[in-house]
Amino acid sequence: MGNKLCVTIKTKKKATKPSSSSFTGLNLETILESYVPPFNKNGAPVYNCQICCESKPIYDSFSVEGCSHFYCTKCTLKYIVSKLQDNVLNLMCPESGTGCSGVLNPHYCKPIMPHSLLVWWEKELCESVIPEKEKFYCPFNDCSALLFNEAEKGKVLRVSSCPHCKRTICIQCKVPWHQELSCDKFQRLKNKNDDLMLDLAKRRKWKRCPNCKHYVEKKTGCDDITCRCLHRFCYNCGTSLSKHLNHDCYAMQE
Repeated sequence: MGNKLCVTIKTKKKATKPSSSSFTGLNLETILESYVPPFNKNGAPVYNCQICCESKPIYDSFSVEGCSHFYCTKCTLKYIVSKLQDNVLNLMCPESGTGCSGVLNPHYCKPIMPHSLLVWWEKELCESVIPEKEKFYCPFNDCSALLFNEAEKGKVLRVSSCPHCKRTICIQCKVPWHQELSCDKFQRLKNKNDDLMLDLAKRRKWKRCPNCKHYVEKKTGCDDITCRCLHRFCYNCGTSLSKHLNHDCYAMQE
């Protein structure tokens, strides 16, 4: 039993109960409140921002990497946050629809980004390159480190230790090590518990996020739900939503 086949990428807390919360750093209002405009320089030339269509001094601008387009800093921040809220991590220039190949990435956008949002964006990008079938989280709630299996092709790794919290886990079942049970027997017992969970979710009218499959419980408010994974969906019908598209679910219009 060893750690070398199970590597910690980062620490990320999982929800232990149904939740509709999301990363607070993606709150656009909070980000704009903390935004400090550049120092006013009298006599600076002005330009028209193509997003807000307002005249801005040239020092209040941010250029897109790899192209000639630039926008005011506040509009650039709004654009970045809106894309991240839609689970888009690899950002292109706002003019990409016209064939522009400019890009916006965390390192390039660092001068205008809040630190907490920058760190979150970088970590999400790192996690996104790992195939879903190869990654999982430490099953202990007070750890929840992101792990991936580095076992050699054709070799089945069953038991190892989390490199972060050092506790023993079953790689096949992705749960704390079940020393007294085989994986087959554990899975049979788990399936029975899953049936009980499904029954509980049905009775309490919990809904499953179509992206991460976690259960979400709505306490109050409308049916436009943002899951902890930042995916937006309709709590009434389960349809994935985009802030750029209107959803015609009758229940959301009431």
